Amino acid sequence: MYKVFPLRRNKVLFLVSHDINRNENIGFIEQELRSRWPDCECIFLTRSDYALGGSGSNVWKTFLKALKLFLVQSYHLATAKTVIAENFFFPSAYFTFKKAVKVIQVWHSSIAFKKFGLDSDGNDVEISDKIRKITRQYTHVVVNSEKIKPIFAQAFGVGLDQVVVTGNPRTDFYFDPELIREARQRFESAFRSRIRGRKVLIYAPTFRDHELNSGTAGNPIKLAFNIDQLYETLRNDYVLLIKLHPRIGDRLDMDRKYHDFLIDVSHYPNLNDLLVASDVLITDYSSIILEFALMGKPIIFYPYDLEEYDENRGFYYNYKKYVPGPIVYDTAQLIRLIQQFDFDLERVVQFAAEHQPFTDGKSSRRLVDLMSL
Repeated sequence: MYKVFPLRRNKVLFLVSHDINRNENIGFIEQELRSRWPDCECIFLTRSDYALGGSGSNVWKTFLKALKLFLVQSYHLATAKTVIAENFFFPSAYFTFKKAVKVIQVWHSSIAFKKFGLDSDGNDVEISDKIRKITRQYTHVVVNSEKIKPIFAQAFGVGLDQVVVTGNPRTDFYFDPELIREARQRFESAFRSRIRGRKVLIYAPTFRDHELNSGTAGNPIKLAFNIDQLYETLRNDYVLLIKLHPRIGDRLDMDRKYHDFLIDVSHYPNLNDLLVASDVLITDYSSIILEFALMGKPIIFYPYDLEEYDENRGFYYNYKKYVPGPIVYDTAQLIRLIQQFDFDLERVVQFAAEHQPFTDGKSSRRLVDLMSL
């Protein structure tokens, strides 16, 4: 019905699969848009806007939410000249945009590391079918380098000519000294009393499908290493930040005695603050390794379930040859590596360099140029 209205050249619609986070791609794109086109209208459509039912739902609130969805947000869907997605927004499998609309996928990962999209070994037929319905509407897919264009084309099922190298907007942060200074100040203000001059480790594991219902009162999250060993050997010199994936709940199985060593930052709103303030990143398959590598800081890889993850999800490269840091498989190895603190930072710097020149602080600018508002 709303398609009788003309497209609005200055309207940009963001499809947001998780919460609106202006410290990620969306925020950097929005800021660039508003600085260059003050009359730009930025509209956000989130997954929660489509969550109309569920057990215990308030009927009146659900009705009002549905009314807003069909009368207001549907109008924006029909009249936005540019649509930007930062993940797979599954309701969009049932959208049909006008041919003149630019639908741009700005993937949340800056690198092609673990398999995703149509390439993921863990997809069932239904999921793959929905992904195809979503991606067939894309006019552009944004990537960081020429090297990974074929991978993204295959993962999204689009033509190679639809994959454009502009860089990932959120990496612009790491080339702005003022933003980095402000991030350090925010972190210091929030955690100075708990850090007390110690080095900062951050553990940021990737999401695993079986963890979807974890993090609740009946199913608390258990970390994949021996906390007692870490606490006893490292607490005098280090603190350990725990950054869990946003799709996991907030119940971490953690004894109060670790309070002066473990800090749960899973709900801290700005990942950039945490990465800037951390001395060492501990992860497994997370794409944030590029952001950390841009700062030339050490990364430890802890893929405790590597064979299982490779079988269920898969990688684009040989994991052991690809990652820019040492690999450990148990707590004792992890502790020994941290205590030795002997890292090959040249390898980290080289890894970051492989993803340039389009990781240079100008990615948001190039993406907005692509929109040609």
